[in-house]
Amino acid sequence: MQTLPNGKSLYSPADLVNFLGCRHATFLDVQSLSRDWETTPASATDELLQQKGLEHELAYLQQLKDTGYEVTEIPKDQGLRDRVQMTQQAMEAGADVIYQAVLYDPPWRGDADFLIKTEARSPLALRGAQSLLGNHSYEVVDTKLTRTPEAKHLIQLCSYTELLTNLQGKRPEWMYLVLGNGENVPYQVTDFIFYYQRAKQRFEAYLHHLPSASYPEPCQHCAICHWQAHCTAQWEQDDHLSRVANIQRSQIVKLQQAGITTLGELANTPPETKISDLNPEVFQRLQAQAALQHHKDQTGESTYEILSASPGKGLERMPKPDAGDLFFDMEGDPLYPDGLEYLFGVYYQDNGEGTFHPFWAHDHGEEKQTFQAFMAFLDSHLKQYPHAHIYHYNHYETTALKRLAGRYGICEEQLDNLLRGQKFVDLYVVVRESLRISEPGYSIKNLETFYMEKRDGEVATATDSIVMYHRWRETGEDQLLQHIADYNKDDCISTQKLRDWLLQLRPENTPWLNQQKELTEQDQERNRKPWEIEHEEYQARLGVHQENPSPLYTRLSHLLEFHQREAKPQWWQLFYHQTQFENELIADAQCLAGLTKIEDSYPEKQSYIYTYTFPAQDTKLKEGDKPFI
Repeated sequence: MQTLPNGKSLYSPADLVNFLGCRHATFLDVQSLSRDWETTPASATDELLQQKGLEHELAYLQQLKDTGYEVTEIPKDQGLRDRVQMTQQAMEAGADVIYQAVLYDPPWRGDADFLIKTEARSPLALRGAQSLLGNHSYEVVDTKLTRTPEAKHLIQLCSYTELLTNLQGKRPEWMYLVLGNGENVPYQVTDFIFYYQRAKQRFEAYLHHLPSASYPEPCQHCAICHWQAHCTAQWEQDDHLSRVANIQRSQIVKLQQAGITTLGELANTPPETKISDLNPEVFQRLQAQAALQHHKDQTGESTYEILSASPGKGLERMPKPDAGDLFFDMEGDPLYPDGLEYLFGVYYQDNGEGTFHPFWAHDHGEEKQTFQAFMAFLDSHLKQYPHAHIYHYNHYETTALKRLAGRYGICEEQLDNLLRGQKFVDLYVVVRESLRISEPGYSIKNLETFYMEKRDGEVATATDSIVMYHRWRETGEDQLLQHIADYNKDDCISTQKLRDWLLQLRPENTPWLNQQKELTEQDQERNRKPWEIEHEEYQARLGVHQENPSPLYTRLSHLLEFHQREAKPQWWQLFYHQTQFENELIADAQCLAGLTKIEDSYPEKQSYIYTYTFPAQDTKLKEGDKPFI
């Protein structure tokens, strides 16, 4: 959004996307036109994303040139009117491709990555196909680094398409996204243009009747908003309810309607207070969380509470410590084509000394080998320490291992056996079920307040790790990899210290995980499924584990296990849902969560009917589905 020299405003598709994400962001955009307000500066991660996005765009440009298209490039260093005129001239001249086209129809302006020429080739097609340009017209192509299209991308495409329609007098039939994996995805314009036009009308109506005041409310748009620091400072100043850890937007609304508007007010509200439409247990949890955070705000003292948990949950998820326990953390690069897990870090005690073992991978070939080497390390280590476990924090590590096993078709049965035997211990789940802390979040960095000194390494966050990894790719400086390894090692050591701290908090007589279920190697062999044994026999006969296996036999081995492999993600997802918390389940479209029974059950045939109410949420469940509870 900008003001032209004649005093009129100029809007872009990004302005409309911002409005749909958060109206307050649009309010601040308008206010900033006449005020000297600083936006949140771009982070190193933002700059990396911009760089990779430009590289993806230039790669597609080169691909078009290599294919033989005549490309007209509109220079960026010219003024608006000159660029608009050059775009129009290129369209009239019939250029195959126009790169960085400027589409202008006041008060809207769009800078499209590419315009691609289409022609009516047959006499039949010519009927009604003529545009103001003659026997040709253009369609919009936009490049996006993401591998999954998002709604905002389609809004941008529609905006460019509408501006293009006004210029050439003919609405394009298709518009396209070129995704980060190189896929060119077509979208029929009529499927989206009418929603876009309604959204644009709402945006323009909001600007024509701009409110005199606006207040920020936390939303998903905050993560990408250039006013993030501005709003965060406002919430800190106002002690906003959004500061309460793990609170949901719907809960904030219910509390505000009850007259509770700040974290401090919630902390001082009696726990037995009844809030309309808010589960009493949920209110008590939020009130207790606010009380801890308010205490730290007032005193600076970090405190925690130990919670009672259902049998088998909380601190009962902790296995008995073993000399061979492993502490595991991974670093991944989502910007690498199809993603790359570039570091598997594991920390353990070897003859009484802490040992860190990094497994590196810098391309997909190495990723496969490294994954296999890491799983071989686990196999060897756990044979030496059969009662050891693999500790990690949150689900990224196990999710990545499952993805790698499925991608490369290796170590699948080994991984399944480790998961089935509960060898992986997610300390995040243990913490969330057993502790309430005075921090504004439950990341491992928040928890370090209680058991270790503040870190001072070159890399402070996972996103810093990704940025530094890309710097290494550009420069080859080994010291950069060492900084990443040091950060990963610190995460592994932090995981061990968290485990040790949790053991100190564990009440006496608390059962250990698998206390009655420690399986011997013979027990594990007996528990293997018949199809696992049969598939291993076929793999041996096909020679797929030899040094240079036959590609044909390898493919045949994969086909033999197709249905089992196809079913695994569904089972993995089912067991993962059982460890999620209510706010996570509400955000998961596969689930319906936060249910409260509102009527007594009544029999129907051989079943019982139960009636529930639940908070508003996106879900793929529909009438007639049979959910698993």
